[in-house]
Amino acid sequence: MSYGVIMIQTEKQKYIQDYILRLIKNGMRYGDVLPSIKELSIRLSVSQMTTSRVMGHLEAIGVLRKIHGKGTFVGGHELLQQGLPEHVRLENRNGKAVITFLSPFPHYCPGMIDYTRGIEAAIDHSQYVLFNRHVYINKVHEEEELKDAIEKSAGIILISSYPPAMQYIICDIIKKNYPVVLLDRWPGQLLCHSVAMDHTAAIESGMNEFYRNGHRRIIYLEGNDFGYSSTAARIESYRSFMIRHELEPVVYKNPQSVIRDIANFPKEKPTAVFTNCDSIGYELADILGRNGQKIPDDISIIGIDDDEKPANCPCRLTSIAQPKYELGVKTVELLNLLLAESPPAFIRYFLPGKLNLHQSVKNITDKENGK
Repeated sequence: MSYGVIMIQTEKQKYIQDYILRLIKNGMRYGDVLPSIKELSIRLSVSQMTTSRVMGHLEAIGVLRKIHGKGTFVGGHELLQQGLPEHVRLENRNGKAVITFLSPFPHYCPGMIDYTRGIEAAIDHSQYVLFNRHVYINKVHEEEELKDAIEKSAGIILISSYPPAMQYIICDIIKKNYPVVLLDRWPGQLLCHSVAMDHTAAIESGMNEFYRNGHRRIIYLEGNDFGYSSTAARIESYRSFMIRHELEPVVYKNPQSVIRDIANFPKEKPTAVFTNCDSIGYELADILGRNGQKIPDDISIIGIDDDEKPANCPCRLTSIAQPKYELGVKTVELLNLLLAESPPAFIRYFLPGKLNLHQSVKNITDKENGK
């Protein structure tokens, strides 16, 4: 398995992180003390500040545990090093527990169907869980329905993306120690088990595609992010890429702002736009088209989700496909683990996305970059 530490960005930070994880994997156990920051820095010939930052991130996800005045200890459950088993034996349980899939959307709508199929496939091969397929919550006044579903779920809750207004209920579920896994997206301030795409690596792959095709004036179009940490990770990865290549990062909130600045500053217009999801990308493409801008001749676009092309768009966006089926499978595996064990650390799995090349990125010349 791989550890997903969202904020690890540079090669040096990754080098330190990999070294620490190898130390743990090669014989250390829960509660063992790690070398000090100073000692690790000397061993690896890196600064104490960089080492401290990496250890701080590992502590944040539960791999390490720092005790003031005593040192830093291995804080994760030993299963964190071994990965999830194919089948987890449940002790002292009769019959099957019920997983309730809570979602703000019906489970077989286009955006949810691959998650649902992955969940069903994993559950079909599990002797431990049943699936409540009919619960989805999309309004605050349905709070009683949500609570009723929780009570009938034998404490096993599977939660997908949900409206921010429902967050206080989700927090209450977590505080009551229900086995909870958040699927796909999660608010950054919530500490709980989760399974998601590796958003940092996904953005890096898209930015490399832009850069390989000669683009240097690249902006990021955020849209409505609702405070999800996945969006924060994507923007941080975009900014990091731009800064590493000595380029200026620019983040926009909505397509209208992009159009306005292109009209006001035509000589400084971007050659490429990375959009936070395909729906925003297609909205931007439509507005650009109505303003005389063609995709990809005038502006290239990369999105996330790899959605089908709308009828009014002349080309399909190059896009990062989320591994939704695999995420559904991994979520059920993690829930089976939580039924059998009580890990002291929050487990977060990050699966790789896939950049699918379509027709929305143009290879441009240095002249078009303003060089």
